[in-house]
Amino acid sequence: MENLDLRILGLTSQLIGIFFVAISLVFKKPRAIIGELFGVKKGDTVKQFRDMVFKKNQLALGLILISSGYVLQIAGLMPRPSGSPPAGGFFTSWSPALFFGSLVVAIVALTAVANLIGLVWARRSFNRLLTEYIRENHWVLEENIQVAKELGELVGVESGRDSSIEEYLHNFRRKLRLVDETTD
Repeated sequence: MENLDLRILGLTSQLIGIFFVAISLVFKKPRAIIGELFGVKKGDTVKQFRDMVFKKNQLALGLILISSGYVLQIAGLMPRPSGSPPAGGFFTSWSPALFFGSLVVAIVALTAVANLIGLVWARRSFNRLLTEYIRENHWVLEENIQVAKELGELVGVESGRDSSIEEYLHNFRRKLRLVDETTD
């Protein structure tokens, strides 16, 4: 079998991609949907928004991994040029137990790395969306102090006992880089 390594890597990439697509398809809880029908909102809508951004990024990451897996498999099926030595492949000399164990470890490690990338990507996307919205609608923080506090906790704004609401909102804007720090 020629280019077995590329096909195995392609299948592994697709498997991880399918995992990310599957976990991004979590919908609202049935109780939340019933509550919305009756006009009763329960739960933390700010965290739901952050989770939605994270799931969107997981979906994109999963689709990228699935696509790259197809490309790797196609490359693995390409015929070798005539006259070139036959490719033994890296995995062909391994025992089945070693191959299976290594594949499981590689899948877990790649999934963990891809999930970490997804978390960082989601956090940056969330902060970017939040910054753009507040830049366009600068008044929303003053009108929704409780939401501003929840958002501030998510982006890491420190809340002191002696700080006023205006000071907290200023620190929140500074954290999102909406205020020039040199003018403080």
